[in-house]
Amino acid sequence: MTKKHVRLLTHIGLSCVSAMCVAFASSVLLASCTQPVDDSEDDPPPISQPNAPDESEDSKAPDTPTAPNTPAAPDTPVVPDTPEAGNTPTAPDTPTVPDTPPAPDTPVAPDTPAPDTPAAGNTPTAPDTPAVPDTPVAPDTPAAGENQSASEFRTVAELLIYLKTSEENSAANPYLVKLIGLDLSNEAMLKSLYEALSRFVNLDLSECVGESIPNITLAKVPNKVNIVSIKLPESVKTIASAAFSGLENLKSIDMPGLLAIEGKENSSSGLSGSFANCISLTSASLPKVKTLGKYAFYGCSALPSILLPQVEAIGASAFKNCSSLAPISLPQVTLIGSQAFYTIKEGPFTSITLGSEPPELDGKQVFYASITIYVPASALDAYKNTEKANWVDTLKAKVTAIQG
Repeated sequence: MTKKHVRLLTHIGLSCVSAMCVAFASSVLLASCTQPVDDSEDDPPPISQPNAPDESEDSKAPDTPTAPNTPAAPDTPVVPDTPEAGNTPTAPDTPTVPDTPPAPDTPVAPDTPAPDTPAAGNTPTAPDTPAVPDTPVAPDTPAAGENQSASEFRTVAELLIYLKTSEENSAANPYLVKLIGLDLSNEAMLKSLYEALSRFVNLDLSECVGESIPNITLAKVPNKVNIVSIKLPESVKTIASAAFSGLENLKSIDMPGLLAIEGKENSSSGLSGSFANCISLTSASLPKVKTLGKYAFYGCSALPSILLPQVEAIGASAFKNCSSLAPISLPQVTLIGSQAFYTIKEGPFTSITLGSEPPELDGKQVFYASITIYVPASALDAYKNTEKANWVDTLKAKVTAIQG
């Protein structure tokens, strides 16, 4: 309640008290006016008359009449509210104190959005603090069998660490390895490279340098070399004998710039061909090769075909015991060594196609007896009448013109 309200109520209370007092005084005054006045006390005593005759009882002054019963004072009328002096107007009805308007709702402070408490079991992991990457010595090692792009290395040491820390694998899921800038003519480097290949790899050397691959006998390498495929750069023109011989898991070779594959007979093993006894080899691309040395592909029993569009000379026993070899075309060949295609007694190798000039045959047992020799029709007479060595009549009888 405000001070203003207190003053107003006080004023009303005082007015009520004043009105009650005035009403009381008025009732007293009215009562006194209705009482008979006893004048005897105020009048002087009567003067005795001398010898005044006695008055008869009739003449006696009548008894003072008993004052009539004072009528009961009428009910005191309810005195209207007496205005205060100075014609103070009747106080107006006390206005109803207006309801104190409720204080405006104190705005509730907006809820501070607390992070949602995740349900048990779903507590979000705080963002991973990125770990400081280890200084890589070699590229990350993929799990064996995964599809991955080639891992690149500029030193054999990096490759060695990579393969040593990688999972063991098989020829069916080799690692893709690319070496950059190495000099393939360096025999010591090549030997260390072979020693590093402790896992099965597809070896891409297309961005290395050097014009030749030196003669490295794999018997000098302590561990088994597991090359599944190999690709040489255009710069390499020559491969020495025994460079890749005995790689039992080698399946594919791609040598776009190669001109000569050397080979020679080894006194201890009897052969030292560059790819001799690569028993898993199934694909060979040698588009520019002109010379295949002795025993070059000796014993490559899985080799089904080979493209040699530019070859001119094939050394002795170059394809001996290649029991899966299919018919082959040698349009530019001018020399074929002894037993180059010999002992292919069974299987798909049933024919060979030669060019327009009969090649020199270095020995009588170049082909197996059952083979058919196809030549251009225009060259048929040249083959039938050739006087070159070892073109015996039985062999000439096998010459047939290409149809169409």
